[in-house]
Amino acid sequence: MHSARLCYAFCALFTLAASVARADAPAATGASPAATPAAVVATPAPAAPAVETPDTGDLQRQLAEAQDKLSMALRSYTMLQDENTRLKTEADALRSQLRQAQDQVSSLASENSKLRIRLSVRGASPAGSLPVPTRPPTP
Repeated sequence: MHSARLCYAFCALFTLAASVARADAPAATGASPAATPAAVVATPAPAAPAVETPDTGDLQRQLAEAQDKLSMALRSYTMLQDENTRLKTEADALRSQLRQAQDQVSSLASENSKLRIRLSVRGASPAGSLPVPTRPPTP
């Protein structure tokens, strides 16, 4: 989901950069506005046009907004990657604890089974044949 947003932000950024470059290129260099997008993106736009048309100002504002969105998306993506790494590490530690607990349960179940077998093989204890103690009669 975040990679799709990141891709969208990159596309919007390059589209706006190309639009700003096309709007500035004919005024600054006298070049035709039908320049290829690759050439427009590859050539840096002038820092500030001498005469700013409303269309150029709007495009530059949109470009700045897109760059802000892109930087925010990149920060969010980095934060999510870091959190994902941290959570994976915690999950690995919990899996290790779970394995240890399962091994201990298995060991205790085996020991319990052995003790039950020993108890059944021995039979009733000598104390088991004695009568249950009772209280002495009261006078």
